Amino acid sequence: MATPNLDDWTGRLDAACRDFLYETIQYQPAGGSYGAVKARVEYQDATRSFEVSQAIVQAIRVSLLKSDVPAKPGGTCRLMLAKMPGKTFRPVNVGQDEAGTHWEFDVETMSG
Repeated sequence: MATPNLDDWTGRLDAACRDFLYETIQYQPAGGSYGAVKARVEYQDATRSFEVSQAIVQAIRVSLLKSDVPAKPGGTCRLMLAKMPGKTFRPVNVGQDEAGTHWEFDVETMSG
């Protein structure tokens, strides 16, 4: 029997990290209803430039396992973050991670 390598364990390792480290968000796929899903959410500060000034704004990046969300998140999908109650967001700049196991995207505020 062949000895397993790291690639053989990727799915299990991703699931274990998701279960213990990710936060629960509410995700609504296009044409669907909201449901709980675990996501890695990164909250960062970013600088936004205006004509004569700059402002610090919050930039949020979300990562979802493709095994949890098989379809690529589009602009009609919605999500709500536990740390920002009352606000609804939509995914923008959607892509996949280097390994091809996660959807990664920034979010844009829709309401709240």
